[in-house]
Amino acid sequence: MSEHPLPVVGAFILNKNGQLLLVKSYKWDNGKIWSVPGGKIKIGETIEEAIKREVKEEVGVEINFVKVFAIWDAINPKEFFQKKHFIFLECQCLIKEDEVIKLDNQEIQEFAWFDLKESSKANLEYWTRRSIEVLIKEI
Repeated sequence: MSEHPLPVVGAFILNKNGQLLLVKSYKWDNGKIWSVPGGKIKIGETIEEAIKREVKEEVGVEINFVKVFAIWDAINPKEFFQKKHFIFLECQCLIKEDEVIKLDNQEIQEFAWFDLKESSKANLEYWTRRSIEVLIKEI
């Protein structure tokens, strides 16, 4: 494990119908659970720049950044494939009109749109579930 925590962004992307984009990645419980697109913030990158880059890389769409709505400190999350100390910066985003999901299959194996309020019933990664609960209260 690194000597310092790793700041990462998570994209809670909503469409015009109020649905939330969830994805499955081998990095989280070997692709058995739903989470959101996201990843590391690069040196010199703002949170907004990082979330837009990660979303474009992983699911191939342009988004509008709304805000950071939750921050979590996660030390060695059990579902992750490596031991890490994460600082999760959870971001509310909106998919731009007419964008079509194009997965990077090396990062993401599956995606689906879920009704935001129903999404908490899915088999979710722990921090994703907590973030959805916060997001539902804020919208």
